[in-house]
Amino acid sequence: MKTGKITNIEPNGTFESYGSILTRNKVTMATGETFTFNSKGAFKKNIGDEIEFEVTNEQYGNAKLIYNPNKPAPMAAAPVQKTNDVQKFIIRQSSVASAVNFYKDKPSSEDEVLDFAERIVNYIYS
Repeated sequence: MKTGKITNIEPNGTFESYGSILTRNKVTMATGETFTFNSKGAFKKNIGDEIEFEVTNEQYGNAKLIYNPNKPAPMAAAPVQKTNDVQKFIIRQSSVASAVNFYKDKPSSEDEVLDFAERIVNYIYS
């Protein structure tokens, strides 16, 4: 078993095997070595990925990916939680927009629009 970091992936034709169409992929590693991986459809790894693989034919440089189900998956970034201040700002902003929209065809002052927006905010928080 070998490991390597992918630096380039180049599709290199297709062929049929046991009724399936496979794609040959020339995959170059950070070490400069290039191996041919077969895949159904697009190659499932990306440039920059660290992979584990087995060379199946040294002469032709054929290899296959090794999937280790016991290996923990990379941690996805946690979704960013909006603070209460940001949530309040969003609510106030949309309330002002609603108030402006409500008064757009009516003669009104800035204070009337802002007072109405504040009533909307208070309604949301009540």
